[in-house]
Amino acid sequence: MIDWRLILYRLRLGSEYHWLGGDTYAAIGEWRDSETTKPTEQECLDEWDVYVVERDEAEFVESIRATRKDAAEIGMSNIPVWATKSPQEAEQYILDNVIDLNSARLALSKMALMLFYLKDATYPQLRD
Repeated sequence: MIDWRLILYRLRLGSEYHWLGGDTYAAIGEWRDSETTKPTEQECLDEWDVYVVERDEAEFVESIRATRKDAAEIGMSNIPVWATKSPQEAEQYILDNVIDLNSARLALSKMALMLFYLKDATYPQLRD
């Protein structure tokens, strides 16, 4: 069902008119704005089509953001124990345990995952 008032708002922001009530174009009564013309029914229908596309795109983008945020929260629940400590304790863990290339790779890969999860949880729209 078309929201005629929404469409009038989008097409003629601030214009005055008499609303007769109803769910058809005929519900738009007397046009009281001398600065603008009453939009035609076709103009309203065309604008409704634009609105529906914009609304659907926004809902799709929001669903992607929510999915990424949820996935990030799940991922963050699997972070290494040392990352849940104080900054000083985490730093000390790295100093004590990152002693060769393999342990450095492991620590860096865990840090990269944490950064990715944090970014998705905070700014889910940044990912393609």
